[in-house]
Amino acid sequence: MQVFLNQSGKKDAKQSAPLEYSFGRKTSLVGGAKELAHLYEVGGGKAFSDLVKIPIGADQFSNTVLVVVLDLSKLNGILSSLTFWLKAIRAQLGVLDKATEKSEVSADSLKGQNAALWEGHEDKKHLNPLPIPVIVVANKYDTFIKEDP
Repeated sequence: MQVFLNQSGKKDAKQSAPLEYSFGRKTSLVGGAKELAHLYEVGGGKAFSDLVKIPIGADQFSNTVLVVVLDLSKLNGILSSLTFWLKAIRAQLGVLDKATEKSEVSADSLKGQNAALWEGHEDKKHLNPLPIPVIVVANKYDTFIKEDP
């Protein structure tokens, strides 16, 4: 998060807390308006997965973008880790969908808005996309590249 927020000074990596919050404010290149980003980091692995309900709340999920970071130094568990976190995200969105089904912005309404992206795609019948954007990032590439093939 510190690199994303462009905090000055090089800091040593520290152990993540189960849930960390930070924010960043930048001036938009379009129109010069100030933009505010709330950043939550759920750390500590699968044991703290129930904490995803905090950053994915009813008030903010309509403009949420999630980033799932995978550790390339632990290749044997990378796919199961990705699957686990996507299921946890989907479960939380299901809870929110029930809680917000009568509001203007629900997980179902967002899913409907995004359906047009998949119209005409040959794999459409096999897809079950999430209603919010999810970015998957793989870190520790330097360790990965040193591994024997």
